[in-house]
Amino acid sequence: MTDLIEIDVSQHRELKIADGASVAYAASQHLMNIRVTEIDKATSCFPIFFTRNPHSGGWAISAMTSFTPGSNLFVAEQQWDATYTPASVQTYPLSLVRSQSNPKGYAVALDPESDAFSRKEGESLFEANGKASLHLARISALLESDARDELLTRQFLQEMQDLGFIKPVNVVVRYKDGGIETIKGLHTADEDKLNAVGKERLQDLCSRGYLVPIYAMLLSIYQLNGLIKRHNSSANNSAIDKIIVEVSRPVN
Repeated sequence: MTDLIEIDVSQHRELKIADGASVAYAASQHLMNIRVTEIDKATSCFPIFFTRNPHSGGWAISAMTSFTPGSNLFVAEQQWDATYTPASVQTYPLSLVRSQSNPKGYAVALDPESDAFSRKEGESLFEANGKASLHLARISALLESDARDELLTRQFLQEMQDLGFIKPVNVVVRYKDGGIETIKGLHTADEDKLNAVGKERLQDLCSRGYLVPIYAMLLSIYQLNGLIKRHNSSANNSAIDKIIVEVSRPVN
C-alpha cells in the first residue's frame, strides 16, 4: 500500500483531480462509512447500520448502497444519483494526516499513484500563482470538519457499545427466481434496550444529541424498500421478491 504524502505546491502544482474520480470510487462501495453527524441527512436515501471495520475490528457507521458487494445502486451512468452525498465521497481522493512539519497539526495528503489524479484534465489543486484552488480549499475545509466529526462518532459508538445498544441483524434477500442471499455483519440500534433505560439516562442521551441519530437509524430501515426498487429497475439484476431483517446471534 502506497504511503500518503502531504500536498506540496512544488511537487503537485500541475496535479488535478480527475473528472469523475469521486463517483468512480463510490461506484464500488456497497457500504459507505459515514459519521454520526451525517445520519439524519443520510437517512433520506440509505438504510444505516453499525458495522465492524474489517481491518481494526472497531465499530463504524455505514450507509448501505446495494445488496451486492462491489456495487452501488446510487451511481447511474457515471453520475451520483442521491439527494445526499456522504463526506467520504465529497473529499475523495484527499485525506488528512499528521503534519510532518507540525506534529501537533494536520495536513491534506494524497496517494501520488492513485488513478484519481491527472496532469491533463480535472479540478486543479493549485492556481497558476501557486495558491490553493477553490476546489482544494473546499475539500480541505471538509476534511477538517470530518476530523472533528470522526471524534464525535467514536464517542457515540463507544457509548452505544457500553450501553449494549448495538444489535446484530441479518438481511435475508429472497429473489423471484427462488434464490436466497443473506447479508451478515450488520447491526442496528436495540430499540427495546433503549426503551428500558431510566429517565436520567434518557435525558443524558438527549442532552448529548444521541437520540436523533439513534431513532434516525431505526427509521432508516425502511429505506431498504427504496434499495429494492433501485435493484429491480436494473435489467442486469435478478429481481428481488422481498427481504427479511432478522436478529442474528452476536459473534464474539
